[in-house]
Amino acid sequence: LDDVRRVFPEFELGPLSTTLEAGHVYGLLGPNGAGKTTLLNLLTLQLKPTSGRLLADGSALRWGDLGWKQRFSYIQERPAFYDELTVGDTLDLARRLYGRWDSVLADILLKRFGLSSAARVGFLSKGTRVKLGLVAALAHRADLLILDEPAAGLDPTARADLQDTVNEMVAEYRSLCVLLSSHIFEDIEHTATDIYILR
Repeated sequence: LDDVRRVFPEFELGPLSTTLEAGHVYGLLGPNGAGKTTLLNLLTLQLKPTSGRLLADGSALRWGDLGWKQRFSYIQERPAFYDELTVGDTLDLARRLYGRWDSVLADILLKRFGLSSAARVGFLSKGTRVKLGLVAALAHRADLLILDEPAAGLDPTARADLQDTVNEMVAEYRSLCVLLSSHIFEDIEHTATDIYILR
């Protein structure tokens, strides 16, 4: 991010300048309304900056850049899946949407997370839906994994399980960069290698 700003009638974010690097887990902290989701929407090209530039590997990103959109996964607080599909159907859809898909890795992660391909998505708990999102994100070999309040509403066991999973993924896949947002410090204190605070 190079002096990125986004201005709304009642709110202004930035200017923000920083660099995200592979092998790091960046914790994004701040109270509700501080601009965390706005920042994530800028990074994922769902919002245009009012000023400043977003760059990947030194090249400026343009609005609608499909090459960049293939390189990240964005898992929101309530992952958006089709409830009527099975886990297997969901991953098959993801496989067709992304160019870089590793079916072997998808199968390994399904087993690791205890997910059944035949399970209907609409019956999965919130924590299990986040795990399904992680499978899809990692199996398409994303360079940047963005998690927006993934632990909100999870019980303590599921929250700890999510923290362990993120730590394991970053240790195993050194090309991965994770950006994890929360307004609760405890959600990221055991995971983040670097912390940003938005005020």
